Amino acid sequence: MKGGAQTIPGLSHQVLVQIEIARGKIYCYPQRACDTVVYKPRRRMPAPARPLEVRWVVTGLRGGQFVVIAPKDRRDRTFARGASFQIGPDTNTIASGYPSHGAGAGHCYLWRYGVALFAGRGRPLDRLDPGVIIKDYP
Repeated sequence: MKGGAQTIPGLSHQVLVQIEIARGKIYCYPQRACDTVVYKPRRRMPAPARPLEVRWVVTGLRGGQFVVIAPKDRRDRTFARGASFQIGPDTNTIASGYPSHGAGAGHCYLWRYGVALFAGRGRPLDRLDPGVIIKDYP
């Protein structure tokens, strides 16, 4: 195959969430919590292609704009890489890291988070409230 083929390393255990910025608005897919699922890994080697972390990819940012991804509960430390994530203006992607806990007593845990678009300091230009389902690794 010639031309359009590309290699993106490290995606085998990630689920992709696309965030598009257009005319000062955030568009996100998948957005519904039931559409984005990751698993709390066990100590043994995980099965191929099972998502263990979220990778957010942001496109359409303009000069000075950036996106903040943060849990709805500021004390929440569900993902090991931090409580919140910032993307842009010099980057367009970030991975969550593995979840620090599984589903708990239920079959799944809903991690609610917000995506906010900023242009400098001050109030966000737009925001969305998606979610991620975390399940225990089978």
